[in-house]
Amino acid sequence: MKKFLLSALTVILSVQAFSQVTASFDFIASVKGDYPFNGSGTAVVQDTRYYVRTGGFEIFCDGNTRWMVDTAAEEVTVETAENWMEMVAGYDLRYDGDKISGALIKLTDGSEVSITVSGFTESIPSSTKFSIDVSTLPDNYIVTDLRD
Repeated sequence: MKKFLLSALTVILSVQAFSQVTASFDFIASVKGDYPFNGSGTAVVQDTRYYVRTGGFEIFCDGNTRWMVDTAAEEVTVETAENWMEMVAGYDLRYDGDKISGALIKLTDGSEVSITVSGFTESIPSSTKFSIDVSTLPDNYIVTDLRD
């Protein structure tokens, strides 16, 4: 489910230019296929860096490394940031004026992700935290590092 959601968000992020600004938005997503999911969350994006909070987990990405924090399971997975566009077979974007308001994304495994964006704002680059220092988490958190 996380990979499908990230693929959908990547489509939206890749077609909008965020290298000179920080973009923030709320989203509602629905995944149809082998791993159905309905949920909502918040995303903050700047260039290839992003922060996503949804359904009990947070995702931090500094452009090179991605940290997926599952607060309910008290677990963090650290991995090399991937190109999620490789999972995308096609997409149709919806606009409200010049801003993206949503998308229907078809994935290579046959799943479909519908995502609606609201509260879209752009601002000058900020000091938003796109990484996490896992050593600051409580000792009971399990950290799995999958980087090569």
